[in-house]
Amino acid sequence: MEKIRLKSLVGKEKPILELLDKFRQTLRADFSIEDDQGKILFGPPPEAGASRYPIHDGNGAIGYVSGGREMELVAATLSQLAQKEAGRRQVGTEVLNLYREINLIYNYSGKLAETINPQEIAEMALQEASHMIHFDGGVVAVLPEDGQDFVLFAQSGASFITPDRLPYGAFPPLSSGQSDIVYAETFLPDVPPRGQSLLYASLKVKHRVLGAIVLLSEPGQTYTAPDLKLLNTFALQSAAAIESALLFDKNIREARAREEALRRLHEATTKFVPFEFLRALGRETITEVQLGDYKEQEVTVLFSDIRDYTRLAESMTPEDNFRFVNAYNGRMGPIIQQCRGFVNQYLGDGIMAIFPFNPFDALEAAIAMHQNLHEYNKLRKKEGRVLVKVGMGLHTGPLIMGIIGDQRRLDAATIADTVNTASRIESLTKYYGTRILLSEDSLQLISHTAGPAAFRFRYLGKVQVKGKLDALGIYECYDGDPPEQIEAKAASASAFAEGIEAYFQKNFHLAEEAFIGVLAQNPEDYPARLFLDKARQFVLGNVPPFWTGIEKMEIK
Repeated sequence: MEKIRLKSLVGKEKPILELLDKFRQTLRADFSIEDDQGKILFGPPPEAGASRYPIHDGNGAIGYVSGGREMELVAATLSQLAQKEAGRRQVGTEVLNLYREINLIYNYSGKLAETINPQEIAEMALQEASHMIHFDGGVVAVLPEDGQDFVLFAQSGASFITPDRLPYGAFPPLSSGQSDIVYAETFLPDVPPRGQSLLYASLKVKHRVLGAIVLLSEPGQTYTAPDLKLLNTFALQSAAAIESALLFDKNIREARAREEALRRLHEATTKFVPFEFLRALGRETITEVQLGDYKEQEVTVLFSDIRDYTRLAESMTPEDNFRFVNAYNGRMGPIIQQCRGFVNQYLGDGIMAIFPFNPFDALEAAIAMHQNLHEYNKLRKKEGRVLVKVGMGLHTGPLIMGIIGDQRRLDAATIADTVNTASRIESLTKYYGTRILLSEDSLQLISHTAGPAAFRFRYLGKVQVKGKLDALGIYECYDGDPPEQIEAKAASASAFAEGIEAYFQKNFHLAEEAFIGVLAQNPEDYPARLFLDKARQFVLGNVPPFWTGIEKMEIK
């Protein structure tokens, strides 16, 4: 309690001065009043030998009344007034402290609402408590839900919680679930006995003990019941906030784990069902796919097939064969993806790829795949292995991509005549001795997009493949040939075009001469040799009735 200054009563309070005058008049005697420092506040200086009567405010003497014996009444009256003033001030102080506590707790509640980090909440609890409770050191320790040792979420000032006290039960203030004030040496025998005490409040939520807030007093300080009450209030608020933050953090971690699991699932499934396939169906993940999902769009289908694969496989063990196929696909698949296509299916010795945007992409991919194959064959040649030859066919048209099957087994499927046509064109590369063939439908779109000079083409006529009623114009693109073949075919392009035109106009003599000239420049021009052989047969008069020049292919 704050000590009352006598001067504040006697020197300034007018009613008290009037009361003292009445005492003097009634008692018909002078008296003097001095404070505890000997300063005269009322009346003349005391006479020698005058009696002195103390004035008390409840905490001790704050002054004296000097005079005769009747002045004891004056001293008693002033003592009552001083004690009354002291009591009033005590109430004011308590109200002010209570207001400060309420305001502090209110502000703390507001701050708790601004964070969901449990460590930040613990640090905030110590910081806010320090405004009302002095301490030499403080900690907030929390026991994880799946742990056996407490974890220090916050620490301030002197360090008194060592690692050996963190296991559950090793330091009762953390795990007891109680709140109390004890001598520090009770639980901290290694702390010098400097008259310090421990103040701790449990962090409890329902029936679970999360941990505790523990404060070590300053040397010579002893905590009191109001300190414990205040710390309990902080602990109650902090426990609820920390539990919510831990729960939120747990939910976030679980959500991230689920998200990571879905990401890995999606990543794994896109290796079986391409993401581009799903996106074409308007889906982002495999989990969104439903039986019956489909979409029709115009695409370019590319079929690739390894020539004489059976003979090639017979020279390898099953394990070597498996490694070979994986190595080959590992080279070709990324090229397709780089050219904005996706592999719809690996067919062992073949690849079916879809290019949803433009046949230009598909042709670029086919050329790049052959260029990569040339480099691969150089390596195989050095190692004394059989060279790999590949034919590729492209066709553009409508295609339905969708999910077929039943409720227990789904499969991604492509359904369209476009797929069959592209496959038939690829098989024609064996007949014509070419590396890349494409349909007239694909060529027209490529020419419209990039211009006819973007690639090197040769017209090979029209073909009626097995199972088709309409003939299909086909073209060779020799940009994927070895460099020496590209140069040779480009040099003889005019002669080859002249021979083709003469051939389909039934001028077989002129066609024969033209193809002989082409082969003179490039003996490995297999399409030129094919048409030369046909032209020679027709020169001999073996022209079928109603011949139109359309090749009817009976093989797939």
